Amino acid sequence: MPAITLKHYPPENEQDFERLCLLLLRQHWNSPDLQMYGRRGQAQDGVDIVDLGGHASPRAAQCKNFSPLEALSPDDVVSAVQEAKKFRPALRRFEIMTTAKKSKNTQLAILSINQEHREQGLFRIRLRTWDEIELLLGKYPDVSEEVYGAGLVTVISELKDEVRSAKGQFASFFRQISTEEAESARPQFNRVLVRCQIKLIEQSKGTYFADYSMLLLTIEELVALGAMELALDFVKGEFPGLLDRLPDPLRQRVVFVGDAGLRRNVEVILSPIYEEFDVESEHGGFSLKFNRSWESGTHEWIVLIWTTLYDFLIGVKNHLQIDIDIRKLLFAVRQLHYYSRNPAARANLAVIEGILRTYEGTTVDSIGIRSSQLPRLLPCLISLRV
Repeated sequence: MPAITLKHYPPENEQDFERLCLLLLRQHWNSPDLQMYGRRGQAQDGVDIVDLGGHASPRAAQCKNFSPLEALSPDDVVSAVQEAKKFRPALRRFEIMTTAKKSKNTQLAILSINQEHREQGLFRIRLRTWDEIELLLGKYPDVSEEVYGAGLVTVISELKDEVRSAKGQFASFFRQISTEEAESARPQFNRVLVRCQIKLIEQSKGTYFADYSMLLLTIEELVALGAMELALDFVKGEFPGLLDRLPDPLRQRVVFVGDAGLRRNVEVILSPIYEEFDVESEHGGFSLKFNRSWESGTHEWIVLIWTTLYDFLIGVKNHLQIDIDIRKLLFAVRQLHYYSRNPAARANLAVIEGILRTYEGTTVDSIGIRSSQLPRLLPCLISLRV
């Protein structure tokens, strides 16, 4: 088995997935007599693939093509096993192969069924989720080449085009940052970016919005803790009455770094991701609405990227101290990249990951700030590697 397992897209339809499972199991079970069982519309007793080699108790498999973000439920397993019990001659091994992800409850259900079947002399069940199927693709590269090889060149070509397009959208920003870094070899990073809070306003609909209601309290708190200057990520005059409520000494410490053009560019970069995961960006990118529920932390990953990417870029552009966990952001980007099937979304996520990896934390002299409002205000102080 190769040291690194290549990532593959799960097949888009049931027929392709069944064909992939058939080719893999023929090699893995060393059973050239494996065949697809019956045809669509016929009663199959829960069996898609069966060994026709003449064994008294044959081996069989069922293929379930789910979303990779979903988990196979215990009920799905119980239903499949009950159907497989009707197959004649009785099976000695039954494998469930799926593009879905693992779940502890499903594994416990299989353990319980296997214990019962051992006592009753019935067949053993094996669950193989997509991560394990990918290991088989790495173990049997000829199957990978047969199934994916014909379309792989086209997919790579499409991804290259998408990545090239995505890079172009960031090119002007890269040039600007590079110029600023060249002009200022060691920025002072003496301004703190005041980030808004994100609130979930409709639990059932999954609507998030940027909440600026605590902005004044945050400004006062940070100044009291020693912050010299505070950067706000909107344009001066955008909220006309907001700063009038601050005492004049505090108002003098506030600078405006909002960049509507950059915010629009970030929205363009994220739009293929929103489209694939059925998300609507509203109010100029200040709110996000999920039109369907996703498992496996997808909401959290998308919200994190939505709230953090713009702040990251505006912080780099203006040499700000920013409260961002780059490792957590990178993890969210990688996870979405793994689950995404949209070439444009995958390409843009790859570019975002490249941007994050291009920068590294820089240690500078700054005041250590701790507060109940912002539990960890870090000098995320990022400099471009040139």
